[in-house]
Amino acid sequence: METRITKLVVDDAKAGHKDRFLWDDAVSGFGLKVTPSGGKVYVVQFRAPGRGRAAVTQRFTIGRHGSPWTPDEARKEARKILRLVAEGRDPLAERRQSREQDRPRETVAEAIERYIEAYAKKHGPRQWREVARTLRHDPGQAWREKAVADITAKDVAALFESIVARGAPSQANHVHRNLSTFFNWCASPAVALVASSPLAGLDKPAVEAPRERVLEDHEIALVWRAAEAQGYPFGPCIQLLMLTAQRRDEVTLMVRSEVDLDKATWTLPPSRTKNAKAHIVPLAPMALSLLKGLPWDAEHAFTTTRKGPVSNLSRLKSRLDWVIVEMLKKQALNKGRDPAAVTALPHWTYHDFRRTVSSSLARLGVPLHVTEKLLNHQPQAIRGVAAIYKPLRVPRRETAGPGGLGGAYSERACNPRSGIGSWEEVSSTSSGAQSKTRIGD
Repeated sequence: METRITKLVVDDAKAGHKDRFLWDDAVSGFGLKVTPSGGKVYVVQFRAPGRGRAAVTQRFTIGRHGSPWTPDEARKEARKILRLVAEGRDPLAERRQSREQDRPRETVAEAIERYIEAYAKKHGPRQWREVARTLRHDPGQAWREKAVADITAKDVAALFESIVARGAPSQANHVHRNLSTFFNWCASPAVALVASSPLAGLDKPAVEAPRERVLEDHEIALVWRAAEAQGYPFGPCIQLLMLTAQRRDEVTLMVRSEVDLDKATWTLPPSRTKNAKAHIVPLAPMALSLLKGLPWDAEHAFTTTRKGPVSNLSRLKSRLDWVIVEMLKKQALNKGRDPAAVTALPHWTYHDFRRTVSSSLARLGVPLHVTEKLLNHQPQAIRGVAAIYKPLRVPRRETAGPGGLGGAYSERACNPRSGIGSWEEVSSTSSGAQSKTRIGD
């Protein structure tokens, strides 16, 4: 219906079950929209310029009723907009362009740091470090100096393709998950760094197959010796990952107050575990000896700065792989083989240590509930890691005895401390960890 839009008319306008429109009889196309919730908004409607009556009808929102938009002020604005249309201009496109120009030109690196502080730490207090590591690594490095508003769906797709191409489909999906939340935050009205997320409509970049990687005996030995060659803090950190089968951040962020050397326990508070439950890790002799040998001159067990924990274990992984190849080359030379024919170990990750431990304990007959306790899994989660079973070449004795790997385990593997002790004996047998070993020995 058409009527002269006045304050009285606006105040009397009632909401319906859908949007209602009142059109002004003085300025054609100027009107009031009343939403089902009772909101009252001034609009102006026109045909897109340049195509005559075949053009699509467009609607421009002037503003919500109330200061500064009174009926008279909104009507004046409607006349201005209609004059722009008569001149062949597109008011909607011009407003979008103006908003883009006014939008803060924050770089991806800057936005990631702001997101971590303003969102990730508050909404994921236990996982924010992993979120930070993920965003700073692939997207942070690829788009570091690029403005967030300039990132397109094509950029995102290219990033995913590069991650999958390097043989890391699971990581590509992990980046997708974290980037999606990041860009949704960037697009929120309170932040307004982008108009919309460039991930909208993009599916996960890869179909993941469950990982089944379990390190063989000789691989355990190589990784152990490569870690030993790194020295403090990285070497002991990796070795403790192998000995305790705990998660990467749980080990790297270990602090003095969590460790009781007298009781041979390491207690993880709920704030540091994936399932938000306190977790007591029994320290078998090798792990206990390793921790006693640390300098402990700072709050964190593993630190390069004395102010915070170690970081950049991804770069360390590359160093470990290089050291392992060098060890294999020296072994090849000593045996009269061509070192040029040496290849790196099949792809492995730090998380594979947990699967290797669970597989080894299954091989030794350690009860499933003990392995669950060691890994701090929820009961149903054991399917993901411990269900991957691969026999290892473990020496066995038919009779129980001190240090035996046979019948002794049926008696000793009834609690987590015995279980981790069983794994420690296996790992020491595999790696020769009871004696110092140099590269090439």
